[in-house]
Amino acid sequence: MNATPPDAPQTASMSAYLGHVFMVEDDAGALESMRRLVTSEGYRVYPFSDPRTFLDFVTPVAPATLLLDMNMPDMTGLEVQQRLRVMNIHMPVIFVSGESTVRQAVTAIESGAAQFLMKPIGSKALLDAIGRAIALDRTRSEADHKQKRRDARLEHLTPREHEVLELLLRGFGISQICRQLQIAASTASQYKASILLKLDVANLAELRAFIEGRDGRP
Repeated sequence: MNATPPDAPQTASMSAYLGHVFMVEDDAGALESMRRLVTSEGYRVYPFSDPRTFLDFVTPVAPATLLLDMNMPDMTGLEVQQRLRVMNIHMPVIFVSGESTVRQAVTAIESGAAQFLMKPIGSKALLDAIGRAIALDRTRSEADHKQKRRDARLEHLTPREHEVLELLLRGFGISQICRQLQIAASTASQYKASILLKLDVANLAELRAFIEGRDGRP
């Protein structure tokens, strides 16, 4: 069983689903059982019986998580996890296994797995793990989005404005900026006003909050 390709990347606010759940499990019965359960809870599910097909298919969507069998004939779950990192796909991974070693479990967690579940897995334990992973990925996705917005605004600053910005963040006043950059007070004030305008902040407190990601903006 393999899935239909997902739509273009979207956030939860753009979708009627609670989140995207990818599943890679070579046991057809277990895969179908998990698919029915998770779909019934309001998630969009993409089931795969073959890890290579999954890797050819997967695309960044958010919020999302991956239920990943640790032990499969052609590729281990750890190998799939490593391939995802190379592909720059960072959804939380929930490993599921019936016979993994302690070392495999430790390695999975050290490599960033959200959780490691041993089979047989109860419905509540599975859904709880998915809920936590989706919440984690939603937070990561929102933080990434905010960072991209900040970076885009900062790109509008000229090299000289970046110099002035750095001094403002270090607590320099206009007179100190004038001495540091050897410019007139009126010029320094113009640079400051331009920075505030381009970054859409009203004062130095808002400027610092913007740079630190504490401004509460989407």
